[in-house]
Amino acid sequence: MTVSGQSLRQSHDLEEKTLALIIAQNTLARLHAIHAWPPGGSDSETVNMAGRVWKVTIHTQGTPRADMQKIDVEVTVDGAVGSVPLAALTGYMGKH
Repeated sequence: MTVSGQSLRQSHDLEEKTLALIIAQNTLARLHAIHAWPPGGSDSETVNMAGRVWKVTIHTQGTPRADMQKIDVEVTVDGAVGSVPLAALTGYMGKH
């Protein structure tokens, strides 16, 4: 691969990771904004952004405190088999 080809690939990878991180942040913000106590377990959804389809997986589990939940959000390109998440964020939600 040429230097320009490597540079183009790195630019593409950086763009994908940046978009995935924005989607993960938006997902956590949306969950906090709606003030809904998410059920435990895993759920997934698709998101369209920047002309691409992304898969967002949300893992929710309890914490030692009964009024807190841990929320893990992972974002991959939808349809990518066995891909490693491009972004992963962890947040916590308190019950009010």
